[in-house]
Amino acid sequence: MSLAENILRVLWQKFMFFAPVSGVTSASRSTLGVAFAEPELRQTILAAMKEVISLGQAKGIDLANDNINQQMAFGDSLPLETKTSVLRDLEEGKRLEIPWLVGAVHRLGTEIGIETPVSSTLYSVLKPFVDGSD
Repeated sequence: MSLAENILRVLWQKFMFFAPVSGVTSASRSTLGVAFAEPELRQTILAAMKEVISLGQAKGIDLANDNINQQMAFGDSLPLETKTSVLRDLEEGKRLEIPWLVGAVHRLGTEIGIETPVSSTLYSVLKPFVDGSD
């Protein structure tokens, strides 16, 4: 077992993947395979990841653009039919974790004065479904 030297960096790297990817796949109702293969969706994921990097850096987290390449390679390695838990919850009419993912990117950006247009848009598209349809 190995321990991370900088746990906050590790958490932000995970956040950099899950917030954009869950937002894009849910808003587009797409599997990972579609989201990572479709050029416009892929660019949306990349742009949202850059927003997370900007926020992390503003919070003093050591994130760099090479982290994006690692996260995109990870996404490309996953089975094409994979659905994020947020997309599955959306399809099943359940409550969504979006406020803690792209919603958090939107809130943090507002709090520290960094624009997050991609994440904010994804959040606004998904916000009406946060409480589910039950």
